[in-house]
Amino acid sequence: PKINEFCIICEFVMKDVDETIGNNKTAKSIEHALEGVCNRLPGTVKDICDQFVVKFTPQIIDALTHGLTPAQVCTQIGICSGRFVRKQKYLAQRANEFCVICELVIKDVDQTLGNNRTVKAIEHALETVCNRLPGTIKDVCDQFVAKYTRQIIISLVHGVTPAQVCGDIGLCSKQLVRRGKMFSPFF
Repeated sequence: PKINEFCIICEFVMKDVDETIGNNKTAKSIEHALEGVCNRLPGTVKDICDQFVVKFTPQIIDALTHGLTPAQVCTQIGICSGRFVRKQKYLAQRANEFCVICELVIKDVDQTLGNNRTVKAIEHALETVCNRLPGTIKDVCDQFVAKYTRQIIISLVHGVTPAQVCGDIGLCSKQLVRRGKMFSPFF
């Protein structure tokens, strides 16, 4: 089944939480990790992430404290199942998986670069960014980077903001980028 944008967010959150808590799988450590994870996402998906965390924190804590791996949690709570994908099809025209992946990649690259916006620095950041994403979306990320490296480099060298890059290359609706929001099923 096709991975949806909410599944991507869930897997990103779970990978980050897993790295943050390590072997300390207590309810308190999991809750603390969940409180900060969305701040590391682009603004356009941060609201969705915040809503996801508010809605699913009890299930995530329960799943992790009962031995489920982070990779299993998103399926267990129904985010990465075919049922959820079918239920959320009406959102496909508003936010898609490539937009979310683009925003995750560009935000990570932007943070990695800091003020060093040379072609060489951008190329290096793009070569390594997908390794920091969950394995289930790494291949899609690699394909995205291979396809759009040239446009990303041109945009970032010329000072285009990370929020605009994904709209400029046609992966995110420019209307949504201007508003800085994506739509969410979590409210």
